[in-house]
Amino acid sequence: MVLAVIFFAAPLGYLKVKLTRAVKTSYEPIKPGTVSSSAENAFPGEWTQSVYESVKVATKNYDDDNESYSFTGGSSYEELEKLVGVPDTVISWEKENYGMPPRAMATWNRTKDGDYMPHSVTVTYEKKSKMITDKDHH
Repeated sequence: MVLAVIFFAAPLGYLKVKLTRAVKTSYEPIKPGTVSSSAENAFPGEWTQSVYESVKVATKNYDDDNESYSFTGGSSYEELEKLVGVPDTVISWEKENYGMPPRAMATWNRTKDGDYMPHSVTVTYEKKSKMITDKDHH
């Protein structure tokens, strides 16, 4: 009887430990302000200067013990996509590379009418947490 309790209690204890190790990702909110309309012509689609400026890039942290990177404090890619729409292209890295987790790079480079623009916005995000790790407007 005691042996049966140990066999059933041990997996439950492992499950509890495993579940408590789940990390809750904390994002920085995207809160666009107001910017003059002349600057808006330099951005594709639904992007604006204020949206771009309000996107927070995560802080990169390196764990020496695991030889891997993690990110904290960035904006949520899912929230961003709701604001500006689906990107025109996405490039994805499916595997960890030199300690960097799998990531994706989304690029918006078309007008609201679908025409290509001379300017684009690129955002890189960590695929698991969807936290933004880099941004660029050129």
